Amino acid sequence: MDERFAAADWQTGATGCPRLEAALVSFDCRIDQRVSVGTHDILFCHVVAITRHPEPRGLMWFDRGYHTLMRPAC
Repeated sequence: MDERFAAADWQTGATGCPRLEAALVSFDCRIDQRVSVGTHDILFCHVVAITRHPEPRGLMWFDRGYHTLMRPAC
């Protein structure tokens, strides 16, 4: 498991779960209910903490790749 997380910087969230340091936003949640529907599980969660990156940059998929979006100058 440690090898999977070695390529990035991680912090520990309020619930003790790993949180990607460079993420634009992260939601640290506690699972309140899990409902199985067919081959999927639906998780109903209580948000314990929200962390926002101080310099958000949008990311968009087009032309077969990811591209960052520039913040408007005005």
